[in-house]
Amino acid sequence: MGQPTATRSLATGTFLAFVHLGLTVAALGPAKEFLARTTGSSLAAISSVFIAQNLGYMLGSFFGGRLYDRLPGTRLASGAVWAMIPLLALVPVARSLALLLAVVAALGVMQGVMDVGGNVLILWTPPQGRRTRMNALHLFFGAGAALCLLIMAQAVRLTGGISWEYWTLAILGLPVALFLLRLPPLRGRHESTAPQAGRVWPLGVFLFCALIVLVVAVEASYGAWVNTYAVALGLANAVVAAYLTSVYWGAFTLGRLAATLLSARLKPLAMLLASLGCCLAAAVALLAWPRQPEGLWAGTAVFGFFIGPLFAGIFNLAGDTMTLTGRITGLFLVGTSLGSLALPWLIGQMFEPLGPVSMPVSLAVSLAAALACTALIGLASARRSVGAASATTARSR
Repeated sequence: MGQPTATRSLATGTFLAFVHLGLTVAALGPAKEFLARTTGSSLAAISSVFIAQNLGYMLGSFFGGRLYDRLPGTRLASGAVWAMIPLLALVPVARSLALLLAVVAALGVMQGVMDVGGNVLILWTPPQGRRTRMNALHLFFGAGAALCLLIMAQAVRLTGGISWEYWTLAILGLPVALFLLRLPPLRGRHESTAPQAGRVWPLGVFLFCALIVLVVAVEASYGAWVNTYAVALGLANAVVAAYLTSVYWGAFTLGRLAATLLSARLKPLAMLLASLGCCLAAAVALLAWPRQPEGLWAGTAVFGFFIGPLFAGIFNLAGDTMTLTGRITGLFLVGTSLGSLALPWLIGQMFEPLGPVSMPVSLAVSLAAALACTALIGLASARRSVGAASATTARSR
């Protein structure tokens, strides 16, 4: 198999796997009321499934990253999907909360392994076209998450429950696992065109981890709290606020699509700085004009559009500035779980005592910190490039 064909096959496999990953990750939230009934739990108690999922995701990301440095990547990714299939089938039939938490945590571990795998496998492809593939990878994840809501709606309409939603997701995993299994047992290494990329860069790893935590925290917080924010300010009722959330995720997906189409022409650093700046402007606008319904709708669309491409953009910038191993990629994805838990929880603690203003203030502070991290990465990377070029010149004399 020639390299272009092998690259296309690998990209196709990871895209399919990320559609399936998006389906499985997004399924838990809308299913919580049904799972509360099947386990005889209160909504307060059933919310612990999200902690179980995130803890499993962190463990899978952390240890899975190390495994990708030692084992054939396509085989490991295929194994993760195979393991998800029985776990997905078990979720709707768990009759106790303890069993459900164990199944969801195990599923989270496999999701974390697959998430690391998709990113690592794309990073192992040749540099030419890699930015486009990375953006497309995360676009397909979003497509899977959106498709999940349609599958759930049909399952509830036809059966009155969510069992067939999860069983459908398990069945859909079979062709994905088989496709990954038929790919060559790839052992790869990330190639970077940066002259300094081969050296370990601890500062860069720290800054990129911090940036991922902040970006995912903002992304998750806006999606989780914008409807509550709108209702609390009297800008929308519960039904209209649900549409506001849909606008956010729709703009989010459009942003990822636009980034995929433009990634070959845009430098990752410039894209990150511009997108973060636009998101910060939207958050500041919410603070400046808090009771303008039109401003909230427009700000939500702008925020979603520019926050969508950031995650893939961070990976593209990291891939341009240093060598990304499975271990480092795993650390990045541990940051996604931390971010998706920390800021939404913090806003929840502040929302009642401080009021709705706590949401845009938290977003603005986090975005300002993310901009500072990105600027530091750009400055440190430029200085590192100059040092690497000077060292190369000195050795050649």
